[in-house]
Amino acid sequence: MKIFAKYLIALFIFSACKEAEKVKIVIDNPLVSDIEVRIEDTILKIPAEGMQELELAVGEHQFETKLEQSTLKGSFSVEKEGLLNATGSEYVLWKELFLSQEVTPEEGEAIYVSVLKEDSIVLEGVKYFGEFTKYGKDKYFIPKTWEFNTITNFPEKPSMNARYETKKKIFRKMPFIHEYEERYAFDEKETKRIYDSILKEIHK
Repeated sequence: MKIFAKYLIALFIFSACKEAEKVKIVIDNPLVSDIEVRIEDTILKIPAEGMQELELAVGEHQFETKLEQSTLKGSFSVEKEGLLNATGSEYVLWKELFLSQEVTPEEGEAIYVSVLKEDSIVLEGVKYFGEFTKYGKDKYFIPKTWEFNTITNFPEKPSMNARYETKKKIFRKMPFIHEYEERYAFDEKETKRIYDSILKEIHK
């Protein structure tokens, strides 16, 4: 009987710890207007193009977002840190390669081919080439795998401990498009040429 009682106490303590386990998430608002988000009994007002952190218990959650002219309701599961897409927007994860000053252009191209997985995504009917992951409007929770969030830019010269490193940033849709166009879209033919040459190297 005593052993059974100890078992029940241990089980109760374990269950209480599991219920108390919480992780930090970010509620992101890519819109140009404020939003109000309700998660169970918690109501938060997120400013336009802003974000807010919140601790949530691990498990399933319901949310409701009041937009300017509509309301969005959905559910999401939390197991680790991440981003709550409370507006039903599109996001892109961008994996970028950074090279040290010691790396020559020829070495850089070889590293690029071997390290980054070249693929493409489509946004607004336009194809974008690179190692990107697109999250659709119905992906309400995005587990964190990035170093830089939606309001933090890629560093121009990050501190490095190796000859090359990869870093990830989560983008809202329009900032991603603008960033990509600033880097590559000024010469679409050249972008396509580089993409084709990389594919040939991969399939040799």
